Amino acid sequence: MEQVSQQTRIYILIGTYFTVALRSLFDALREGRFKGTVSTVRIWYAKRKWKRWSTQSQKPKGQSGNARHRMAAAVNGGSIKVPREMIEGRGITDTIPTTTTTTTTTVTTIAFKSISLRRKDVSPPRSDIQRFASTLSFDGDLTVISSADQDRSTLSILVVIEYYDESALNLFRVCAMSRRSGEMGVGVFTPADLCRCAGCLRSVRVKTTIILPRGEHLSPLWIKELETDVDNTDIAVDVDKDYLCFDSLKLCATNGDVSSTAPMCMTEGFVETESGDISGTFIATKNLAIKTSNGSVEGRYISSGSLDISTTNGPIQEATFVLENKDASKANELRLETSNGPIEADIYLEGDTGNPMYEVTARTSSGALDMSIKAMPVDSTLTFSGKTSNDSAYLSLPAAYEGSFNVKTSSDRIDLVKSTRTDPKGAGRKRVWRNSSPGSRKTNVSGSAYWSDGRGELDIVNGSVTLSTSNGKATLEI
Repeated sequence: MEQVSQQTRIYILIGTYFTVALRSLFDALREGRFKGTVSTVRIWYAKRKWKRWSTQSQKPKGQSGNARHRMAAAVNGGSIKVPREMIEGRGITDTIPTTTTTTTTTVTTIAFKSISLRRKDVSPPRSDIQRFASTLSFDGDLTVISSADQDRSTLSILVVIEYYDESALNLFRVCAMSRRSGEMGVGVFTPADLCRCAGCLRSVRVKTTIILPRGEHLSPLWIKELETDVDNTDIAVDVDKDYLCFDSLKLCATNGDVSSTAPMCMTEGFVETESGDISGTFIATKNLAIKTSNGSVEGRYISSGSLDISTTNGPIQEATFVLENKDASKANELRLETSNGPIEADIYLEGDTGNPMYEVTARTSSGALDMSIKAMPVDSTLTFSGKTSNDSAYLSLPAAYEGSFNVKTSSDRIDLVKSTRTDPKGAGRKRVWRNSSPGSRKTNVSGSAYWSDGRGELDIVNGSVTLSTSNGKATLEI
């Protein structure tokens, strides 16, 4: 295999179509086939992306038309070129015996050389993209870590297979592959009918660890893009922001949890899973979106742009959200949305600009709304809208809030709590509350709160708060 160019992309391909001998990967590594500068790394899945890769699927002469041979024909005849001897391997056994003991086998460690990394103060070319993507048809774990022992010009991929019986391990085949001009990869495959064998699926678990280099403390290396796309796999990222950061982060999964075990930093981020939980600490200098279904969202999320947090049939709980305003001409936005679950969140509004603006929206149904805005800058403007149904709604505002409020419920009652406050400016101003709908059992209460210096009310900040629920109690602490 020829030495690859500077624009080479390394792909890790995982699928369920055909078998390839594991020894082929070791041969490829020993022969030094993975050389050159790596600009993109992917872990990918044949089933989802196959049509992009093959241009024809005619059957080799003299071969039967089973799925494995048809795939071999597509590989040999299309844009992926794999030697025939790397395709023909043993098929799946009829039954796989299982035991109560799990064996762990390290399949291989792959070192990709000459990764293009940069420091924060260097603007990289677009070719410096580092991308990891994957989709597994069997259960697995994908872990991304950084290590001081990792050479700064390399990354390593460690593959470990857990199995109950050696016959399960023998189902996995690996090969070196080329895709498009100058793009190389490694494929990990299982027989096509493995997905119909419940015992097979239960008997193995693939654990992949991507090891990245790191910078010095408080002088992190930056990677242009980190992207994952996995099925039936938990994603865990243990990359400390003080050593390694990302311009773009995209973590996608189905039937798996996504977690950040150390505070990680990015310019923009998108994290999505289905039937899985999302947790950890994510810090974005621009926008950050977190999305799941049938799962919870927990942790700490910080953005200097917008935060978009959503789930369905799951709670947003034990969560802290921080909006940092860097541009007073634009409002920072936080959107929280779920259904059939509560929203429990502490919110910190920060900014060193004059008169920053913030917009916060929270929506749920059949779940409690329990939110507290812990801090906001003096002379800032907050627009808040919170709504739920069939449960209670509670909001606490900081002393720095100035503006109007409106609280509604269709039944039950409204509590307006006037807390003891001191002037956040330290100027000795007096807190003023105006309630246009007095009475604790009203179903619609409106009013305003502000700080007065005794010289009139011309400088009231135009903030607004709306809190509503149905069939539940509504409480505003201001």
